[in-house]
Amino acid sequence: HSQQTLDALASYAQIRVGSTTIKIRRACTEALKQGAEERSVLVVGEPGVGKSVALHDFVEALRDAGRDYVFLAVDRLAAQSLGQLREELALEHELLEVLENWPCLQPAFLVIDALDAARVDSAGAMVRDLIRQVENQVVKMVWRWRVVASIRKFDLRYGKEIQKLFAGNPPTQFVDPEFQRVRHLNIPQLSEEELSQIGS
Repeated sequence: HSQQTLDALASYAQIRVGSTTIKIRRACTEALKQGAEERSVLVVGEPGVGKSVALHDFVEALRDAGRDYVFLAVDRLAAQSLGQLREELALEHELLEVLENWPCLQPAFLVIDALDAARVDSAGAMVRDLIRQVENQVVKMVWRWRVVASIRKFDLRYGKEIQKLFAGNPPTQFVDPEFQRVRHLNIPQLSEEELSQIGS
């Protein structure tokens, strides 16, 4: 399922001009890799700025490095409860139980794209409940799973529950001043340096 999600978002991660494929390497994506090693991070930004691309490139780097991850896209899930999510992922046990018993010592990542894109309220509540359960385990024990999720700024602004789930200090220099008390990474517009990669 994670590989299918990665493949589905691959077209967003590059620009095609005729037969030419352009891939822009972004500093914010590199910062995300470092920040997520310590704690869960919420990726925020305006619509179309590249949040899904950042998660795609983050997961691709995890895969290439042989790291453990689960990659979900809310807008591609039909499940409206954690029980339905277990069935959709074809798991014998609840996802949280799978994560808890997944053997390794390195940090691992539950990556969730588009928190704001739940088709119905129950699906949004289900995803928030999953994040809450993962974050509660961080408090209880040495827990290697971090949540890396994306959301539009508008939805975070009015999403008090999400703000509470990711409460803390931003882990990188990519900060939106509006969310100083949220562990977030702000995806900015392309910089001049990043745009210059297109020429080469």
